[in-house]
Formats: sequence, C-alpha cells, structure tokens
Amino acid sequence: MGRAVLSDPRNLRRLIPNASLLVTVTIGLGFALRVYALDYRPLWVDEGYTAFVQAQNLSYILTEIVADHVPFYYVLLHYWTRLAGTGEFALRYTAVFFGSASLPLVYVIARDLFDRRVALASLLLASLSPFLVYWAQQARPTSAALFFSLLIVWSYHRVVRISAEEQVVGETRPRLALRYWMVIVLANLLGLYSFYYVAFVILAANIYFVVSLLRHQAVRLLRAWGIAQGLTFALFLPWLLRQAGKIIAYISPNPSVVVQLDWAKPFAPRGDYTAVSMGPGQILWQMWRSLTTGEVIVGGEDLADQRLGLLTVSSLLFFLGILVLIRHSKPTLPARRLFLVSWLLVPILLTILLDQHGANFFPRQLLGIAPAFYRLGWTRHG
Repeated sequence: MGRAVLSDPRNLRRLIPNASLLVTVTIGLGFALRVYALDYRPLWVDEGYTAFVQAQNLSYILTEIVADHVPFYYVLLHYWTRLAGTGEFALRYTAVFFGSASLPLVYVIARDLFDRRVALASLLLASLSPFLVYWAQQARPTSAALFFSLLIVWSYHRVVRISAEEQVVGETRPRLALRYWMVIVLANLLGLYSFYYVAFVILAANIYFVVSLLRHQAVRLLRAWGIAQGLTFALFLPWLLRQAGKIIAYISPNPSVVVQLDWAKPFAPRGDYTAVSMGPGQILWQMWRSLTTGEVIVGGEDLADQRLGLLTVSSLLFFLGILVLIRHSKPTLPARRLFLVSWLLVPILLTILLDQHGANFFPRQLLGIAPAFYRLGWTRHG
C-alpha cells in the first residue's frame, strides 16, 4: 500500500504540500555547490586556454581557435570579462550560471516526460552530481553545452506534446508551435556553436521526434521539422567550411597527438599536451566512473580507488533502474522510453566511433547525457 501511495503524484502533492519550495531549495543547493570555493584552485591548462582566447580580439576568436573548439562561449566570455574582470571567479562564473540554469530544465523535462516524483528525484541527483558540479566550476564551454542540450530536449518534447494535445482537442495552435520551433533552431545553433558534441544530443532528440510524429500520425509537422533542421544546417555550415581543414587534420587517424601550447606555459610545467586514443571498453569505463563518482582524474591523480564505495552503490542503482524501467514501464510510454535510451546511447556510440577515427575521448564530451543517465538511476518506473 505504501508503494501505491508514493507512486501516485497526487498523493505526493499531499505528502509534500510545498513541492515547489522543495524544488527551489534543491536548485539553490545545486547553485551553492557550484559556486562554493569557485576561486580556490588556480586555473589549469584547459582553463588557461579559455583565459588566453577570451582576451584576444573577435577576429582571432572567430578564425584562430583550435579545431575542436567553437566560438560562442569565448565570445560571451570576451564581453563578460570586460564587466566582471579576469580573475578565477569571474572566468568560471559563466560556467556556474549555465550549470545552475540547467537544473530547472532537468526538473521540467523529467516532469513532462514522467511525473513530479521522478522530476524531484532527477533534480536532486543532478544538483548533487559530482560530475556536473565539477564541470560547472571550470572555465570551459561544457556547462553551456549541457544547458543548450537540455533546452533542445525540452523544446523538441514540447512540440511533440503540443501535437498530441492538438489531436485530442481537434484544434491546431500554430503560433504556440512556432515559438517552440524558434527555440529549437536557436538552441541547436547556440549548442553547436558552444560544443560540437551537442550534435549527438540533437540527433537523439530528432530520433525521438520523428518516431513520435509517426506514432501520432502527425506527418504534417515533418515540413516544419525539415525547415528547422535546414536553418540549423545553413547557419552552422559557414563555420564548418571555415574550419574544415583543421577538423580533418584533428580527426585524422593517429594513435597519439601532441599539440604545442606556448600559451600554456603559465598554467602547466611544459608546453605540450598528449592525447592517446582509447578502445571502446576504456571509453565506457571512463564514462561510467565520471558519471557515477565525478571527474576521477584531478591534477594528474586518479581518484577512482578513493571512491570505490560510491562507484559500487551508484552502479547498482543504475542497473536496478534499467531493470525496473524494462519490467514496469507503462504501455503508454514507448516513445518516451525510446527517447531516454537514445539520449543516452546515441552520443556514446558516436563518440566511440569518432575516437576510433582520431578524435580523442574525454568524459566531458558526454556531459549532455548525464541527466538521462541519472534518470535511469532512479529505480521507479515513473
């Protein structure tokens, strides 16, 4: 009986009458964890590159940044530091902003896809996630990529939901749908101009979107969907053409890449950086450890052994979540299950494929899948 009480969102609202207050407190806790001791550590080598690039003129940012970077975050930081300064706190605060702004989106997406109970659990996991907290304190574009990935997921689902509601009431709402299509195009572009790997989240969202349209027999939306994808591609293509030579050189199949980093000398003892390609098993293991226990390589020290207990418990929760999702999922949620699984697996598989062709793997490349991973860690089916 207790399980039935907790599984009903209406009962949850009676048990927790101040659910909105709980959401606010959890988001506040997430922000506090992200801003705490923000300037405690000096800038490390990757943050040093951020500090170097943002201090250059716009022409340099748009033409000279390295192959695996895109300009939006550096342009934003270029103007932000004119107001806030260039200290560690100021350089990292934009990451805090995007990391904290991602938390309400985690809640809203989980609530819309499942229910309030699942949303609260997902929000708590995301707020406390060592992996998300770590990258929300780094002067890197990864937190911005997480925010835009979530915005993409939310906006695609909203269009699907509007389409389903229109079928029920027999009335179309083109203006409302147009707003979300505009958000989709904007989120796609800002995400891609923040981090190339956002493209994998866009692909996962599109798989969910097309399957949902076919399921609802709403093929009339395929035209609007095609226009949105065309606009995204057309507005991102100039950057790809400009960077094509650098990108091809970057992903050329080399087992090891050494890049000279003269700008890095103030931030590291030597001016070179070695990246070694991994096998699929190594990638999955590194990703697993990062998602469950946080960034495990800090300052050159492998912290995985110190977090073995947390790794074991979180692994058990994840597998229990998968088993319960398979066993207890409602028949009315197949597309949502597909969305959750594609959101998690499509970026992982494509990242492994790229790594095998020379684009070396780092766990931060898959930061955008963390909310889907933590949703599976919540062992009730929603």
